[in-house]
Amino acid sequence: MAVINYIWDELSDNVQMETDENDVPTVVYTHRPERFGELISQERSGVTSYYSYDGQHSTRLLTDDNENITDTYIFSAFGELVARTGTTINPFGYKGAVGYYSNSATGDIYVRARTYEPVIGRWLSMDPLGFVDGPNLYRAYFVPNGVDTTGQKLVIPSINPDKRELIAGWLNQLCPSGKFKVRSDGSVYSYELGFCNTETGYDLRGCSITVGPSYGCSDRPISCGCICQAINSDCVISLWDGPRPSIFGPSSAKVDRGGGITRFYKNCDAEIFIGGMDNEADDDRIIGDGDTNPPADGRVRNPKWLILAHELCGHAVTHLSHKDAGIDAYTSKDPVIIIENIIRQECSTIDDNYGRRRGPREVPVK
Repeated sequence: MAVINYIWDELSDNVQMETDENDVPTVVYTHRPERFGELISQERSGVTSYYSYDGQHSTRLLTDDNENITDTYIFSAFGELVARTGTTINPFGYKGAVGYYSNSATGDIYVRARTYEPVIGRWLSMDPLGFVDGPNLYRAYFVPNGVDTTGQKLVIPSINPDKRELIAGWLNQLCPSGKFKVRSDGSVYSYELGFCNTETGYDLRGCSITVGPSYGCSDRPISCGCICQAINSDCVISLWDGPRPSIFGPSSAKVDRGGGITRFYKNCDAEIFIGGMDNEADDDRIIGDGDTNPPADGRVRNPKWLILAHELCGHAVTHLSHKDAGIDAYTSKDPVIIIENIIRQECSTIDDNYGRRRGPREVPVK
């Protein structure tokens, strides 16, 4: 059997090249320049093939330099090859866009941390991260806009493709040390390796681990923690920038004027809509104090990244509702507002303090 050596790029976590027993390159792969970057092409024996993918991130077509189709593939939902045409050697078939590498001899698929068996639709070893995404350490299931790129995490938030970079910027304002990025499928991940691992994970960089998870030595445990919880969750949380659609009913004044809203589904998935206001300073209706740059007397700022924090950390991840607080809803005794106020202080500096929210919009504090 021929010897194949794999040259691996640790930064992107992708195979860059294959060499023979004499270290002579036999295949060169090109990816998008990001972690788990999408596979673009392979050059094998002087012939370049370009990849086209379906909605599951699986290879659908290979084309040549003249855009002629040389190979086609059809896979079942869990990765069995149903039909193909062409003879090009290509190990990146099922979910090949994100690096699932097929072993032609065994039919198994190598996914970085472990191996997947498409015939039975299961992993062949336990999840190295343990129970971060549910009680079954061997199951493999896939959801719209979700794919396990490492063999460790299954469900990650889905982002509106029109606003990906904008929303990623808000996440990074909440948690700069997370270095959050967005893949081509809209999913959010941390570019800091190991950042969203729990305290039993790896690469904690000498952090002082206290009670609960430690997220990459972050000094913003609530802000960073809720984002990591969303990424590691069994639930899909979709983030949208703009007014809520008509399915929420005829009145969308709250979100149109700068607020946010979270909608839950029976399977624990959620959608978050961040308001359509462009001028943050105009949103001067949040009662509070301590803001070093208040929009009005007795008010605190409410920029979109704080609205996102309120919805994601206060509602979507915790499944809390303002109704749970009863007569204290929207006041400083409301658990959702308590979380928001902690985040306000985590993201504040001596020169720029976002203060504390004391009451709801346009309603006197009790």
